[in-house]
Amino acid sequence: MNANGLHQTVENLAEKIQFIYSPDCSNEARSSIYKEIETMKSDYILSLRAGFELIRKENLDVVRNFGYQLIEDAIKYFWNDIPLSEKVSIKEGVFRHISQEMKSLQDEKIYLKTSVSKLVVEIMKREFPQHWPTLGTELEQLAATNALCAQVVLLILKQVSEDVIVLRLLDGVRRKEIQQALVENLHWLMALFQRPIQLMLQTKAENDEELNQLLSTCLQTLNVYLEWIHLKLIEETGILRFCSLLLHSAPAYRAASLGCLMTVVERKGTHEEKKTIIKCVTEMDVFEPLVACCLSCSPAPDESTFHLLLSATSILVSVGELIGDLSNEDYAPPAVFPQLVTLLAELVGHPSHSVSFPLLTMWLDLLDKTALAKSPVVNGLLPQLLQTLQNKLLKVGLPSRHDSVSCRFSQFEFDDDEAFLTFFATFRNDAGLLVKKIANLIPGEALRQAIFWAEQVLAAPIQTIAEGEPPASLCTQYSPSYLQWDSMATFLECAVQYPRKNKNTKVAEAFTPQGLRLLGQLVSFTTGDALLLSTTMSAISPLTYLLSATESVLFNSLVDKLLSAIDIPHMKPNDPRRYSCRLLQSHACSSFLNLCTAHPLLLLPRLDDLVSYIMTLLNQAGESLQTSILIEAAVILTNELTDTQSQRDHLTQLLGPLANWWRSPEFSQAITRPELFAEYMGIMDWNTALAKAGNRKQCHLCLRSMDSIARRLKAAKTSGDPYDIIAGELLRPLLDNIFRYIRVSNALYSIRGQMTVEVAATLELSENEKLQILGLNAPPSNRVKSDAVRMQHFVHDTFGFALQFLNSFVVKYGAMFFSGPSLAEPLLKTLYYELESLPLARIRLLIRGITRNIVTRCPVERYNDHLIPLLPRLLEHCFRVRHGIAWETAF
Repeated sequence: MNANGLHQTVENLAEKIQFIYSPDCSNEARSSIYKEIETMKSDYILSLRAGFELIRKENLDVVRNFGYQLIEDAIKYFWNDIPLSEKVSIKEGVFRHISQEMKSLQDEKIYLKTSVSKLVVEIMKREFPQHWPTLGTELEQLAATNALCAQVVLLILKQVSEDVIVLRLLDGVRRKEIQQALVENLHWLMALFQRPIQLMLQTKAENDEELNQLLSTCLQTLNVYLEWIHLKLIEETGILRFCSLLLHSAPAYRAASLGCLMTVVERKGTHEEKKTIIKCVTEMDVFEPLVACCLSCSPAPDESTFHLLLSATSILVSVGELIGDLSNEDYAPPAVFPQLVTLLAELVGHPSHSVSFPLLTMWLDLLDKTALAKSPVVNGLLPQLLQTLQNKLLKVGLPSRHDSVSCRFSQFEFDDDEAFLTFFATFRNDAGLLVKKIANLIPGEALRQAIFWAEQVLAAPIQTIAEGEPPASLCTQYSPSYLQWDSMATFLECAVQYPRKNKNTKVAEAFTPQGLRLLGQLVSFTTGDALLLSTTMSAISPLTYLLSATESVLFNSLVDKLLSAIDIPHMKPNDPRRYSCRLLQSHACSSFLNLCTAHPLLLLPRLDDLVSYIMTLLNQAGESLQTSILIEAAVILTNELTDTQSQRDHLTQLLGPLANWWRSPEFSQAITRPELFAEYMGIMDWNTALAKAGNRKQCHLCLRSMDSIARRLKAAKTSGDPYDIIAGELLRPLLDNIFRYIRVSNALYSIRGQMTVEVAATLELSENEKLQILGLNAPPSNRVKSDAVRMQHFVHDTFGFALQFLNSFVVKYGAMFFSGPSLAEPLLKTLYYELESLPLARIRLLIRGITRNIVTRCPVERYNDHLIPLLPRLLEHCFRVRHGIAWETAF
């Protein structure tokens, strides 16, 4: 094509390119132009000539960018067809364009610089180093031309490292050849990286836009190379020292410099390479600016400095972890180790939970290393670290509030309060683990701090008014007193773990009188605030192991306090005190159950009173939770009775009202068909849900209490054992309706098509169950549950209790369970009924919850009666209906 024809083609192309990017261009016209361009690209000679014409600096930027794309595509797809002389012309043309035909560094758009750098990279992938051995020298000369050329060279080096080494876009042989060639040129490359940094440090010209752009590109490119270049070269060139010096400059450079340091410390490698990394980062020229950066960013709740602090802290944490990894060897920590761990201990107390969280994990790993944990430096910091953790256990920092400095930082980190509470559950768990770890190393100091804090909280006046809250007579979750009590109880539980597990040590013996005195103070503490009383129960629980027969007065006072907390009046759903009262009742029930488990003989004299109180609750239709917990506690106490008849009488009295309802004709009729069951429980029609609430409550109470009795009653050692007889008389008659209940619960899924969308949703997994499957913690919430959520919990909870009852019976009284006729048909008609309609999660419960124990507990001599008829039909369903990926994923 002659010059005139080429000129006309270029003009037409420029007009079409401008047109397709204009808002007036229709989709049809745009598509037609794209097809014309793709057709033109098949002629690589025309593409190259037109491309070089389009990239002239007098053209519009969008036109120039298209010209770069034309040249890039011609190199990518037709390079092997291009004659050698033409290849040389392309190389020279690209380099001439970079050095002579581009605008200044400030005027040229970054995407155009990136596009022109890609041209060189594509040629390098095909020619370097075998056909282009002088490329290194040419790039070095080009970089020395002007600032723009230096920036383009840096972009070329960045792009080729990313494509060839990081992303591995080439085959193995070519990749190794190019990487080896880059390695041979690394010394001048490192000098190229250092030049802009030195210039900035010498001139302090932070307002020089040209130098700023060059330095930014330099640090980005350096970051890519630090991922793979040899650590010895990093050590020899001292490039990290130059990066660290930029930590005193503008925030943009500090972020990029911290990114370079982060890339180095996060590299994987051998122990020798880890030693080199530690040596490079802990040099005073690197370490001191890093520490100064942390300290300068720490106080202010500013988003830009906050992210800098996160990066700097992550680098220090990684160094600490590297030192911990090497501590089991004959390795001496660096000279700055005392300053490092001191700073890491101070940063734990930073108001931001995101800054503190990785530090908790690091300290847990560090204290696992015996050599480091017992070193004087680390051991001397542990009391200070314990003091800091006391503040970190406080549940403050919700992004919607303004009562703590942490709230401002949380607004940078979390979208809402729910996200913060989900994170805080994990954070507090790790903080508690760290307190336990430190308490094992310095138990005396941990107990001293725990007692001192508890006595402080007991003596302090109650503060109910939180910042930003209206005046209130009772505490809320944000009240200062509640926050202190809540975190103190957690700290006390963690600190007391050591003497509880090591009762014969001197520390435990010295703590016993102090702990009993503190327990007496906690038991004597009285308030009408249910929320504070619930935290008191949490603080009392870890100290109850100290009780013995000699402290009968204190023991009786504690039991009275727990029972009075359990026996609180029922609150209406809209009552603002409902959440705190339910929380108090839950804590009191849990504490009383633990007390029965730990000291059953001390509580045995109160068994008759406890049974009488339970019978009163059953007659008055009391709360399901407290009644079932108290029944479980009573069963634990009956296990200590030496008189079998007395135990049978007490259990018969407890189970009688429940068994009568469970086996009543009305309920037995309701569980024959899913439609009748749904109507009886008010599941299908929510207009009748409130009227049927008593049926649901009684069903829930029966199943939960029956499950508690089956779990807590002692297992039979032999057939004919007294416990075997008791179970046969009391528990076995309940099995028929247990099987029917499981069957009708499963059958609800078969009538899901008859349900409304809202009702059918109650058969799905609850949000908390989904989080448990994913291994996540459910965020705490005091919101009133909706009717749908309550119904959902009823359906799933009662099914779980029925399975647990059956499982406990099979495990403890297997000889009785398998002694009758064949179970295959009854099980297939009840336990494994309607498997085709069940979701995978419920089938998994059936297999893991009960089928496993039926198979493993069945006596060998009864295989032919029970397992041989059962398993083939069950397995046939597994492979026929639940085969493939879905089955493998579920199990």
